Amino acid sequence: MADRNAYAALACLSWLSWDRACLPELTQPPGNLPDDWLDIVNCPVTDEELSDLDNCVRRGVPFGNETWAKHFAAKHGLESTLRPKGRPRKHEM
Repeated sequence: MADRNAYAALACLSWLSWDRACLPELTQPPGNLPDDWLDIVNCPVTDEELSDLDNCVRRGVPFGNETWAKHFAAKHGLESTLRPKGRPRKHEM
């Protein structure tokens, strides 16, 4: 399985001599990572998670559970990203 941990991938690349100037300088993570961090990062992504992440990238929706996303959106003025795109449909009478 390919390692999806970008931090680990960059750490592996940092020893290459091809052009170290183009690589970012790596620092330690902010805090202690759990012992099973690579297992967590490399766990399979469900179709639902992938769809949610795609929506976040395309629309700028905060990524997280619904309660957290609403709180974050309100705090940072992103409420419009949570509403459906386009004009509301007319109600037929």
